[in-house]
Amino acid sequence: MITISIIFIVKRRTAMFWIFILVAALAFVLIRVGMLSVWVSVFSMGLQAAMLVIGIISTVLIWRWAFRTRKG
Repeated sequence: MITISIIFIVKRRTAMFWIFILVAALAFVLIRVGMLSVWVSVFSMGLQAAMLVIGIISTVLIWRWAFRTRKG
């Protein structure tokens, strides 16, 4: 009877160890996914800012080309 209870305790501790490992791995993966999500947001904002700057510069250049004064 004692050996059965010892085997049960050992198996229970082993199961608890693997459950802890799985939970820790899941937490690690979710943290990494969250970090990547933040980077995607940062790069998205950077791309939007770059497109805004390109749009403004393009508009100014087209405006200057269309309404330039001709000398000569």
